[in-house]
Amino acid sequence: MEQPWFDPQVAMTEAMTLFWRKGYAQTSLKNLLDAMHILNGSFYNTFKSKKQVFLQALDCYAEQVLYPRMLRFKQHSHFSDGLRAFFKDMITDYTNPEIPRGCLVVNSLGHELWQDADIRQRLEKYLQELHDFWVMQLQAYTSQNQRTDLDPELLSQLLITVQKGLASASVTGMSAQEMQAQCDFLFSQFQL
Repeated sequence: MEQPWFDPQVAMTEAMTLFWRKGYAQTSLKNLLDAMHILNGSFYNTFKSKKQVFLQALDCYAEQVLYPRMLRFKQHSHFSDGLRAFFKDMITDYTNPEIPRGCLVVNSLGHELWQDADIRQRLEKYLQELHDFWVMQLQAYTSQNQRTDLDPELLSQLLITVQKGLASASVTGMSAQEMQAQCDFLFSQFQL
């Protein structure tokens, strides 16, 4: 039942969690109204459509999950420490029973959503931001440590592929210990 007023930010966080848990296609308008505690009129006056809510949910995810994780990386003075903390933090989130498994962005990369130009553009935006983040961090690391054996562009792509893979693996039930072991192995192979 709708309250006389509602906080759009709280409603958006609820919508984000719902999309994250169920996926776009499996989330009905009724699911959204129930999760957001609003009625049709308030929904359409505030958010316009399911697609607009989803786009805003992706923005909400970036603000609440992705960007804070990037900031926590930057709190470390050494690349290796930041990298390990970033992935440990990510694995902790991916396996936390209190929040949906995986990553909203990765969970949204399915064929049907990729066909929608607006959604594809938003997903690409966040993937590009993540790529640019890793390239910038890796360029600084390789320059400071004279690691000419590492290609920041290619390694950035690899780190994102690993993130996508771990997100998918967490949805299928891979344990945090298994994911951490894979990351530790990968980082040791690159001497990171």
